[in-house]
Amino acid sequence: MPALDTLGIAKRLKEAGLPEPAAEAVAGVIHDTQQLDRGRFPTKDDLTREIGLLRTELRAEIAELRTELRAEIAELRTELRAEIAELRTELRTAITGIRNEMALLESGIEARMTAMELRILRWVFGMIVAQAALVLTVLRMFPNH
Repeated sequence: MPALDTLGIAKRLKEAGLPEPAAEAVAGVIHDTQQLDRGRFPTKDDLTREIGLLRTELRAEIAELRTELRAEIAELRTELRAEIAELRTELRTAITGIRNEMALLESGIEARMTAMELRILRWVFGMIVAQAALVLTVLRMFPNH
């Protein structure tokens, strides 16, 4: 703001008919008011300094957030790896259980097949014996032929 010409203001007020003490008082009040207004508004340097401080604070907050995010991501990775390892263990246990069940079923099937083979062999042997007995009986019934 340009400097205020308080002497010029007082002179104009005197020329307008105001007594000299009143004219000087009014010019002083105007001068004081202008000085008060200047004190209320920041200068360009004040604004530049404040912007610089805000930038510094913002950069610090961004850096802090980055650090926090990296820590959270690392924690989540650790948790995820632990869960994956736990799932692998559970899957291995389930696969082992299934293999054991399959082995039991296979053993059961083999036992049944062995039992069936024995029953078939007995039946076949029984049939052979029955046929031999029948042939002998027929041969005894007709000894001459």
